Amino acid sequence: MVSTSFMQEGLAVAVDDIIFNRKLKEEEEFKFIDDWCREQLDKMPQSLPEAMESFDTLPNQIIIPFTASFSKFILNNYGIKRYKQAYIGQKEIQNTEENIKVIEKTYNLTHKEFFDKWKDSLSK
Repeated sequence: MVSTSFMQEGLAVAVDDIIFNRKLKEEEEFKFIDDWCREQLDKMPQSLPEAMESFDTLPNQIIIPFTASFSKFILNNYGIKRYKQAYIGQKEIQNTEENIKVIEKTYNLTHKEFFDKWKDSLSK
């Protein structure tokens, strides 16, 4: 199930940004993940279910910055403990809807509220 890959890949690239202050290279360009997302916001997934379901079909230069920026947002605003809870709670054998419910329960937000908070954070 690709919905679990969403958090796995997002975590890996977010850690590079948060801990090592490393830029992401896509199409021979280096940029911070939030900058990639700001510049491509109109091409980004418009919901968490869409992002999880299209993880393996969207171009890397779109989905990887998104998953990383979203994970970075979660880690910076809600902490490692809750991220770990959401990460562990998702299963490859569950469908996207079930994995979304894990995220909603962990953060006590609907996936739409959560997505909107991430999107708003890019404008700060």
